[in-house]
Amino acid sequence: MFLIDKDKIIKTKKLENLNGIEILKNPLAIKILNVLSEKPACALDVARELKENPQKVYYYMKKLEKAGIIDFIGYEERTGGLAKN
Repeated sequence: MFLIDKDKIIKTKKLENLNGIEILKNPLAIKILNVLSEKPACALDVARELKENPQKVYYYMKKLEKAGIIDFIGYEERTGGLAKN
């Protein structure tokens, strides 16, 4: 399904099950989803934008991924290593 939000077309996902959906009760998880709805980003970039602890953001991003709410799309080369997007 596609939703149109002003000049953006947003692809929505169909969740196959509700396992892990309770993660959406967490305000930080919602903030993370809002950032990721604008553009793909790694946990460090999201943490910087939200001014949150990177480990905390990574934890919630893993939970969102496990619940099937977000998808891992690849790695990006960064100075000194790789960032997971």
